[in-house]
Amino acid sequence: MQRTAGNSAAQQVVARSAHSGSAPPVQRAGDESATGPASKPNTNATAAFRKEFTEFIYGKDSLSFDEAYWAFVDNQVIYTSDVTGNATFQEKVKTLVWQKAQDKVNDYRKEAQPMNIPDGEPVRLYRKMSAREAEIFLKAKSPKAGITKSMEYGDKQYRKYLTTSLVHTASFNNEDSADRDNEAVLEFRIPAKDYWAFFAKYAKPNQLTGVFNQADSAVVNQEGHRVGDQVNFRKQEQVDEVLLKKTHHNVGIGGGNVAEFARMTTAIEEIDKSRLDQAVADSKAAMTASLISGLNSS
Repeated sequence: MQRTAGNSAAQQVVARSAHSGSAPPVQRAGDESATGPASKPNTNATAAFRKEFTEFIYGKDSLSFDEAYWAFVDNQVIYTSDVTGNATFQEKVKTLVWQKAQDKVNDYRKEAQPMNIPDGEPVRLYRKMSAREAEIFLKAKSPKAGITKSMEYGDKQYRKYLTTSLVHTASFNNEDSADRDNEAVLEFRIPAKDYWAFFAKYAKPNQLTGVFNQADSAVVNQEGHRVGDQVNFRKQEQVDEVLLKKTHHNVGIGGGNVAEFARMTTAIEEIDKSRLDQAVADSKAAMTASLISGLNSS
């Protein structure tokens, strides 16, 4: 694998400045008295290299193997360039480390993640919308008044969708928005006990036949929260699992339950960009920590 001109930019972005010198001394092959980067592959050094490279690439989804490999290699002290520059060694790292790490990331993303609501804290729902729609909520005399007014013109099948994950709004594109450059994200706070009682009473699978003709159905799915065939729900058991495990989801409020939803909403607040950016960073860090924890315990 040859270096390309694009490698240097990636190295500057992701190279671990604190990594150099952080690895424990590794004996050079064939010289039991010397320490430092190993000049020939050996079991201990290879194990250390694979583990540290795996930790390094988690959370760097946008990088190709070449970019991640050279950024890591230039800041590690486990192997000399004679080893890391060897094509056979690189291919083994790509197959045994890189691809395995990608598989772990994909497995993580297939699983619905828990909401982890601290005791005493409310459920927080989010909706990305046009600035014009946001004004309806923010200028209303109360959360109840804003929610009620926002649903005035919806027909029987209309659902106003909210999500339990602030991060979800960062990647969500509102297809119905006439001005995507002028959008807002609002947070709706509801006492946890009230929300889950509402969920147990009204939540239905979003792809259940005829569900949108049920005025009081709150349709639920996990689009954007996980990947795979299970993001859309066809069975009530899938909805029940969300309730049991308290995992992230989307919920569509309808005309038959909006009054109850409005009554239990205690506050509505606009989310600024810095908080959204921090939520995205925290989510990525949580995934990386979980993957590394799994690596260390395996």
